[in-house]
Amino acid sequence: MGAYQTALLTGASIGPALGGQLAERWGYTAPFWGFAAVSGLAALFAFLAIPETRRPADADTRPPERGGVGDLLRQRGYAPSCWSPSGSSSPRTAAQWQLIPLVAAHRFGMAPDAIGLALTLSAGVTLVTTPLAGWLADRLPRRGLIVASAASVAVALALIAACPTVPLFWGALTLLGLALGLGGPASSAFAAGCAPAGRLGPTLGLLRTAGDVGFVAGPLVAGFAVAVSGTAFGGGEAAGLFVNAALMAIAAAAFAAGTHSLSPFPRIHRMRLLRALAATLALLAAAPALAEEAPAVIRFGSVGFGPGQPFGTGLVGAAHSKGFVEAEFKDTPTKLEWTYFHATGPAINEALSNRQVDFAVYGGLPNIIGKAGGLPTKILLSGDRTTVFAVARSDLPITSIQDLKGRRVAVQKATIIHFVLLKTLEANGLSEKDVSIVELKNADQLAALQSGAVDAAFGASFLLGLRDQGVVKVIASTKTGGPTVQTFGGVLVHDAFEKAYPGATAKVVRGFVKAAHWAGLEENREEALQVWGKSGIPLSALREDYAGSPVKEQINPLLDDFTLARFAAGIEFAKQQRLIRADVDLKSWVDPSYLNAALRDLGLEGFWTERAADGSPKPRG
Repeated sequence: MGAYQTALLTGASIGPALGGQLAERWGYTAPFWGFAAVSGLAALFAFLAIPETRRPADADTRPPERGGVGDLLRQRGYAPSCWSPSGSSSPRTAAQWQLIPLVAAHRFGMAPDAIGLALTLSAGVTLVTTPLAGWLADRLPRRGLIVASAASVAVALALIAACPTVPLFWGALTLLGLALGLGGPASSAFAAGCAPAGRLGPTLGLLRTAGDVGFVAGPLVAGFAVAVSGTAFGGGEAAGLFVNAALMAIAAAAFAAGTHSLSPFPRIHRMRLLRALAATLALLAAAPALAEEAPAVIRFGSVGFGPGQPFGTGLVGAAHSKGFVEAEFKDTPTKLEWTYFHATGPAINEALSNRQVDFAVYGGLPNIIGKAGGLPTKILLSGDRTTVFAVARSDLPITSIQDLKGRRVAVQKATIIHFVLLKTLEANGLSEKDVSIVELKNADQLAALQSGAVDAAFGASFLLGLRDQGVVKVIASTKTGGPTVQTFGGVLVHDAFEKAYPGATAKVVRGFVKAAHWAGLEENREEALQVWGKSGIPLSALREDYAGSPVKEQINPLLDDFTLARFAAGIEFAKQQRLIRADVDLKSWVDPSYLNAALRDLGLEGFWTERAADGSPKPRG
């Protein structure tokens, strides 16, 4: 029986890894086609190569006893033996095939190939354990092996439901594989030992039927638990896994109680079993305390524009004002706080350093300066592209970037707009030494231009209000510049938050991706502009800012080659300008796993155009 289950588990071990690779490369339908092909080959092999079974010489030759299912169930110890496999099939269908992949994707942002590898690890451990379990079933009390297996499965499922980190997740999967492998041969052998004379076939057939009940009912029970759990036991997949674990503990207790009279040392074994089951139930009761709790508050920081209400534009404006992130936490006690810093990037870096914000949406240059300065952050998705305008006072003879030589130019240093200013000067044959840079915040730039304290300024669309009043004129913008002068930025998370709340991090990323998708639909353009107008920037300025190209090109969350190339160029620029001393390892800084999981879950993998390093559309496939 152990050899049979070993052969069966060989396919179960290899299958998830192959299916994950197929899904990662050719989409979610590819594993089904692969399974159809393998099944067809197996059927052909069985038809051509497998002979009919023959009765071995040592088979049970006793005359068969007559009787039905009721007679089998009345055999001493047989009915309890059916309870355990009925429960142990549920971890495969409800846990391994449904809930565990969802935990891996939603909590840890794993891709299909990584999920397949995780399931293969568990099945592989079962595969390796099963031959040993068969050997043990011939030498140790099978009843004890079955109880230990079921109780260990319950503990493993509870740990998977509760685990807050990836290493613990892998460890719990290993324990699950070990526990499932331990009990399989013992369960079948125990039931076979209960078979009446000549009725081994019906005995094992009924055992398999009992297992199939758990096989079919497990997903239904787990699905119901997920649907009604709310925030109990962590909610969602975690609640389903805890229910599955409880059912396994009950199956272990029922089997132990129903077969107690078969123990060769009933009093001793009874006490041992009671202690073991009590310990198992205690672990199950304590496991939810290990689960990732929903954070009480999540704090977001982004760029403010001085006038108006505390709202932003672009990606963060849509995510905040339309409630996309908030919706991800609707069934939790988590509150969201949004802060818009008028001092832009440097102030946001300071807030991250002081743990005043958990997520930050701002420009790439301060992103880089903060990381090089030791801020423990990760880039989760790309921020939106901001149009930068170069304006000059209307009463001055300044009509081009070259005319800025010797002039006073306002900008806030160490920001992405500072980066654009220097790149624009470089593209026009000038350098920072050719102008007099005056460092001012956004709101102060407006006042300085009106009073004549500066001659020109580089900033976002908030400057266009002065143009409409006739105070300034636009002499250049990044709309007409090449890729090297375009802004870039990211949505960053503090490492401490991401490690403590990977599930919440995944929800935040899903909310931002939903916001980017909504804003990228052209039918939502006018409503999006109205939403962004809450920032205090005039609607006319916003319309001009987003005119000329689809919004989804300006709000593209992909961490594609273009985004990575812009960050790489920003790192080199910051080093050249001596804004940073330490280097930044871009590869380890960027974590696309949460974004990739959100795109897959939401069916948005093809919505945004993936770009090559030079900004051109990347060929599909």
